[in-house]
Amino acid sequence: MNVYQVSLTIFLACGVQALRCKRLSVPDCGLKHPNLEELRHPKLDYPWHVAIFKNYYKKDLYSCGGTLITPKIVVTAAHCVTLEKGDEITSSPDDFTVFAAKYYLDGDDANVQSSKVRKIIPSEKYQGASSNFGFDIALLVLTKEFKLSKHVQQICRNGSHVVSLKPNLMGVVSGWGKKPDCIETINELQEIHVSIEEDAICQAKLPESCLHFFTDDKFCAKFNQSDVPCLGLSESGLFFKNNDERFYIKGILSTAPRENGTCDHQYALYTNLDEFDSFIDKVCYVLRVRELLDQMVPEQLIRRRRALHWPARSPDLVPLDFFTWGQLKICGVQAISGKLGPDCGLKQTNLEGKSIYPWQVAIFRKLNGEEQFICGGTLLTTKIILTAAHCVTKEKGNDIAVSPEDFTVFAGKSYLDKDETSVQSTKVNKIIPAEYWRGSLQNYAFDLALLILSTEFKLSQGVQMICRDTSNVVSLTPKQIGIVSTHTNIKHFNRFDFRLLVGE
Repeated sequence: MNVYQVSLTIFLACGVQALRCKRLSVPDCGLKHPNLEELRHPKLDYPWHVAIFKNYYKKDLYSCGGTLITPKIVVTAAHCVTLEKGDEITSSPDDFTVFAAKYYLDGDDANVQSSKVRKIIPSEKYQGASSNFGFDIALLVLTKEFKLSKHVQQICRNGSHVVSLKPNLMGVVSGWGKKPDCIETINELQEIHVSIEEDAICQAKLPESCLHFFTDDKFCAKFNQSDVPCLGLSESGLFFKNNDERFYIKGILSTAPRENGTCDHQYALYTNLDEFDSFIDKVCYVLRVRELLDQMVPEQLIRRRRALHWPARSPDLVPLDFFTWGQLKICGVQAISGKLGPDCGLKQTNLEGKSIYPWQVAIFRKLNGEEQFICGGTLLTTKIILTAAHCVTKEKGNDIAVSPEDFTVFAGKSYLDKDETSVQSTKVNKIIPAEYWRGSLQNYAFDLALLILSTEFKLSQGVQMICRDTSNVVSLTPKQIGIVSTHTNIKHFNRFDFRLLVGE
């Protein structure tokens, strides 16, 4: 058996095994086990519910609830575990700790398990308040698996639509929070019973200020008057009991109105998990494949800062070799180059009404201990900048020297000397000048360089990619008008553009 057959065999074996993490493959999911005498409230045993704590000023405080869908993956609301910084959605997994089998927020539970968070994966379409909290879902990948027991169980997912959402269907939300006055904290795990409400009725009942949160991926449920949710129950899962005595998760509590400073409103909006089956399946599948590969070929993952460091040039590695160790070659190229997309070259207008070119970036260099603007560049992909080679290289005799650590690139920047909330920045990981670039020795011929960034820029209104004319859409003809956008090197002047006439 040659190397390709071995690679294919391992890949297929892992792919088949990974399917076992599908939604209904776990036999003991969604089973409610009444606790023994050590718990004062046996009926409040929902072993899939977890508490998510966040580190605030070196102290772990309760942040929100979540639901265990595999021993290593928790589903919760994206707004609980992310931050909005301008147009960017960020997350810091190191700040979070997840507790399972926890019933008292400030007490010690005999069966509690805990794990740090290794990775936070919000929906790719989640944009926070700017998109009315649509796609409000995130998956937490834990650093270690929870050990399943009668106190720690996985919820069943409804991928085969065992449970269908219909008006008056009764479900349960569990979690901690505050009492209706929104002041006093409830220390013990609570359960709240809800019923699915028709969209039209819900829209008529919700406060007008909340209607814009009723996005296409949400459904509405009604609480009993005595069971109104308040701060803290948000982000908890909504689950329903089926005829097989199992509970199935259908939604995540996303937004619940407050009236007159109290939590006395009966209606709330939930992210519909049926809309995110493929998103959850993909994360589950990839995680499972990597775990199986680590077992079958331990310490063989080819990746930066892993056991086998990614080689600079890999002509001897075929796609199956990369897949065997968790990375397709084509994905490896994309990991270096960043995203390519159809929405390139679209001109935007900033808040002051001034024309901007969102693919224009500012390149700063550290000189004498201070970062100074030296030249502009153009965003080709979310991770590659095109600029002039003479801007980012040095001539040392017959050699061309580059020091990527000296450079920082700013996108979405209109002013050189002002702080702008929507600006993104990243260091440069690698500088690649044109192969035949020799500076003044060659009369500055081949004056072109690519900057590979350390992190991808997040596309937004102020940060876009330019279109490359790979199909000769635009032909250079005499007297054709073009535009150059740049920053001046004189402070207090913002970005400007000027037009060039193609010569004959």
